[in-house]
Amino acid sequence: MESSSRRYVRLVAAALIMICMGIIYMWSVFSGYIIAGYGWSPADSGLTASVMIACFSIGSLIGGRIQDRIGPRWVTLLGIVMFAAGVFLSSYTAPIGPVPLYLTFGVIGGFGVGFAYSSVLASTNKWFPDKLNMASSVTVTCFGLATVVFSPIVSKVIGSLGVVSGFRVVAVIFFVICLIGWTQIKNPPEGWTPDGYEKKQVDFTKQRQMALSETIKTPQMWIMFLSIWFITVTFFGINPILKQLAAGHGLDPALSTGVVMVTGLGMAFGRLFFPVIVGKIGRRNTAVLLGVIVLVCSIAMIFAQGLFFLVLAFLMAAGAGAPGAVWPTWSAENFGLKNNGANFGFILLGIGISSLVSMRFATMVSKSFFGGADIAYFLMGAIMALIAIILLVLFKPVKQDDMD
Repeated sequence: MESSSRRYVRLVAAALIMICMGIIYMWSVFSGYIIAGYGWSPADSGLTASVMIACFSIGSLIGGRIQDRIGPRWVTLLGIVMFAAGVFLSSYTAPIGPVPLYLTFGVIGGFGVGFAYSSVLASTNKWFPDKLNMASSVTVTCFGLATVVFSPIVSKVIGSLGVVSGFRVVAVIFFVICLIGWTQIKNPPEGWTPDGYEKKQVDFTKQRQMALSETIKTPQMWIMFLSIWFITVTFFGINPILKQLAAGHGLDPALSTGVVMVTGLGMAFGRLFFPVIVGKIGRRNTAVLLGVIVLVCSIAMIFAQGLFFLVLAFLMAAGAGAPGAVWPTWSAENFGLKNNGANFGFILLGIGISSLVSMRFATMVSKSFFGGADIAYFLMGAIMALIAIILLVLFKPVKQDDMD
């Protein structure tokens, strides 16, 4: 029988993979060099991140369904290879133009991240039925920490070697780190529990294990899906232009550049802190709290200036990042662990949609009704956050008796 202590080695391995995969949130580091080196417009460059996040969401669903059937090991490896290949091939496509780079960095890299993310998260959670919040929050926090850890490193590499060589070096570094972590990724044996395990909470392994075909027929799944979408609208609406917004709200150029790293810290903080809150007030109430934070920050950012804007950006990122740690266990709590790769993968599609449409729709509203003013980005996010709060207040947990 597998030793309980070994699972912490697997948790560290999962963290290594996730901190590399978090490159999905740090396109802004690459973007400046792409715009300066190849004359891209900010809009064309920003779309790269949206494509990658959308493909990440779709890849999480597909990869999650596959790993639910065959296990996480080979799906994770495929994701790592695709991720590294997408970044490496971007060294050839970046000089050509936006569309080829969308295909390599966005589509290939994004699908790779999605495959690995859903597999690693689902596998790690199965090793910690007694500490599910802790395992999930550590794993997804590392996913958000990539912006903080790797932004200065990647910036220095590309700044020294150029875009082409920079992409290649980064791809190789990430591939090696992820491969080391992959050696420890596997599911526990059937029926395995850690030493001294006491079922003081919901036993995710013994409840009915609902397949995606069943969960999409429940209101609980759709509330989770829509709420994770609507809570992240403000963040994805402003993130591609955050540096410009920060400068427009009174931050000097040095601080406006640092706002990107501040949001990375905010996302990591949200993913580490709010799972602790779950133990105090429950998942539904935690989700409502996140919606309220995003609503308040969205309205306050309309008027905020200087360092207050920076603080609000941190809180906004925390509110948008936390669902990545709270929703996976919330899904498992309602639908079981066995098929959580697919079930949470479907929920993640909400983030993919948010990343694709939030900024574009807000920009259209801004130009049509507000003369291009940035108030549209914050108002739209506030309205969507309010809708999310209403949906979450109506949420009632799935009861086992209701599913028989």
